[in-house]
Amino acid sequence: MRYTDRKPWKIIAGRRARVLLGAGALFVLIVLPVLAQVGGGFDLSWSTIDGGGGTTSTGGPYSMGGTIGQPDAGAMNGGVYSVSGGFWAATLSTPAPAVVLVGHVTWQGITQPNTRNNGITATLVLCVGGVPLSNIASTDASGFFTLTTGLAPGSYNWQTKGVRNLANSGALTLSAGTNDREFGTQPAGDANNTNSVTALDFTILKAAFGTSGDMRADFNNDGVITAPDFALLKGNFGLGGAAANCP
Repeated sequence: MRYTDRKPWKIIAGRRARVLLGAGALFVLIVLPVLAQVGGGFDLSWSTIDGGGGTTSTGGPYSMGGTIGQPDAGAMNGGVYSVSGGFWAATLSTPAPAVVLVGHVTWQGITQPNTRNNGITATLVLCVGGVPLSNIASTDASGFFTLTTGLAPGSYNWQTKGVRNLANSGALTLSAGTNDREFGTQPAGDANNTNSVTALDFTILKAAFGTSGDMRADFNNDGVITAPDFALLKGNFGLGGAAANCP
């Protein structure tokens, strides 16, 4: 009878032990992370990727760095742009001021201020990386013109020329924002726009003298070819303007 009495207890005890063992195993599985599973030629290891942002791609004036996960790479800046890595925050970049050139020329034979300076065309050539970049501008009554160049701040060679005047040249440095620059007096007398005053220019003036027919010889821009225009050509006869200096 004792043997028979104990059997149910052993069965119950065995079942309780198995239940407790199962619960303990489940607890271990829940609490302890599985760091790696290896078997049969396979290796499933746990790992993290963070602290990125070390690689930067560049092109022209722009650059961008990448990041995966946290911690983020922080704020990255290039030119007028910025990028925040990781969980990105809203950013606001203030563009750098554009390079604006306010130039001044004096057209020989025309006083300043004077309405005869209005609308006279000047070609300003800037040397950019060994390549000439032409900018067309028109002067106001005082000989000023304004150009938004789109160029980066830096040093540039330049040449200025009017269609009836000889060229000047030099070098300048531009910075972000507004730059005031003087380009000097543009000698008159170049009726055929060859950057020299020769007999060909005199022939054009002679044929139009006393009329308003061929305004290429109207060097003082008063609407008629007269003695003042002849005097300007005579004073510069045989001269040539400054040559282009690019590169």
